[in-house]
Amino acid sequence: MALVIANRVKETTTTTGTGTITLAGASTGFQSFAIVGNGNTTYYCIAGQGTSEWEVGVGTYATSGTTLARTTVLSNSSATQPSALSFSAGTKDVFVTYPSEKSVNLDASGNATALGTPASGTLTNATGLPISTGVSGLGTGVATFLATPSSANFAAAVTGETGTGALVFGTSPTLTTPNINSAQFETVSGTAPIYPCRAWVNFNGTGTVAIRESGNVSSITDNGTGDYTVNLTTALSDINYSTVITYSQNYGVARCVGAQLYLNGGAGTEVAPTTSAARFVTTDASAAYDAKYICVAIFR
Repeated sequence: MALVIANRVKETTTTTGTGTITLAGASTGFQSFAIVGNGNTTYYCIAGQGTSEWEVGVGTYATSGTTLARTTVLSNSSATQPSALSFSAGTKDVFVTYPSEKSVNLDASGNATALGTPASGTLTNATGLPISTGVSGLGTGVATFLATPSSANFAAAVTGETGTGALVFGTSPTLTTPNINSAQFETVSGTAPIYPCRAWVNFNGTGTVAIRESGNVSSITDNGTGDYTVNLTTALSDINYSTVITYSQNYGVARCVGAQLYLNGGAGTEVAPTTSAARFVTTDASAAYDAKYICVAIFR
């Protein structure tokens, strides 16, 4: 059922009372209500000829019996709306009109009067639309962000985010200690690729082994003098990693220092690397030696 408004539509009726009216045919020079279409609605006015009775409303046209049902009464001469006016005997004019209650007009300043709640529409050029009250269906915080698009308001409007601080864009951004896949980058220059350290540890290798600080290292196994195994918290994908070992020297002996990776210190044989541990021996003057400061970094 559609609302149809057509030009120069006018008929007459002799129906009395408050019910559906029967149309008597088009007046001379006018169209009949058939132009509205069966089952469609239109705005109507019924006005008594030679009387002060009138009614304006929304009517539904039917080809059967050529009738117009007074579906919604907007106003009438007795102010009984929304109840229908009870028409007295006599001929009445029935015509399509444009009720003031349904009209859209420009005020003295050129602004359109209130539109109510349009069923649909497309805005191509609109100003002054209040985001907070004029747009529905926005998520929590979205209206606030649209009105004041700050980093803080953006963070409040989105969900599932991690981290805090200001928005960062792709061209030369400055990142403040970001955590990317558990690798922290602070100052980087040049175009060479970056391969992050996958595990690191700083520990005391004398007496009872003690870890000072570490990353992705669960423990240090003391296998004997100068013989250590670094155990990883999260294993690597394979054994093709690179291990960098530095440690403090014993200045009281000759300078023959080195860390022997994948070596069993007691047996003097190689130990195959694993994805979860790296074993090495620290030496001084060709003998195993417990160093006070030992640093290990693993890259892959």
